[in-house]
Amino acid sequence: MENTLKLILSELKEMRSDIDVLKDGQQGLAQNQREMQSDISVLKDGQQSLAQNQREMQSDISVLKDTQHSLAQNQRDIQSDINGLKAGQAKLELSQQEIRSNIVEMKEGVEKLNQNLIDNLGAYTEKIAHHVDDKTAALNKRVFDIETVVQRISRQ
Repeated sequence: MENTLKLILSELKEMRSDIDVLKDGQQGLAQNQREMQSDISVLKDGQQSLAQNQREMQSDISVLKDTQHSLAQNQRDIQSDINGLKAGQAKLELSQQEIRSNIVEMKEGVEKLNQNLIDNLGAYTEKIAHHVDDKTAALNKRVFDIETVVQRISRQ
C-alpha cells in the first residue's frame, strides 16, 4: 500500500504541477484577454475616430464639390464676358475702320474744296479785275470827255 500511496502522492504532485501550469496558463490567458480587451477598446476608439474623420472628409468633399461647381460657373461667366468683350472689340475695330474711311473721304473732300476754292477764286478774281478794268476804262473815257469839253470851253 505504501507504493500505492507513493504512487498517488507522486500523481498528486504531478497534478499539482499540472494545475500550477494550468493556473499560470489561465493567468496568462486572463492577461491576454485583458490586453485584447484593451486592444479592442483602442481599436473601437480608432474606428470611431476613423468614422469621424470619414464624416469630416465627406463634408469637406461636399464643400469642395460645391466650390468646384461655383468655380465652373464663374469660369463660364468669365468666358461669356470674354466673348462679349471680343464681340465689342470687333465692333469697335469695325467702327474705327469706318471712321478712318470717313476721314479719308473728308480729306479728299477738303482737298477738292480747297482746289475748287483756289480755281474759283482765281476765276472770280479775274472777273473782278476785268470788271474794275472795264469800269476804270469807262471812267477814264468820261474823264477824257469832260476834259475835252472843259478845254473847248476854256478856248472859247
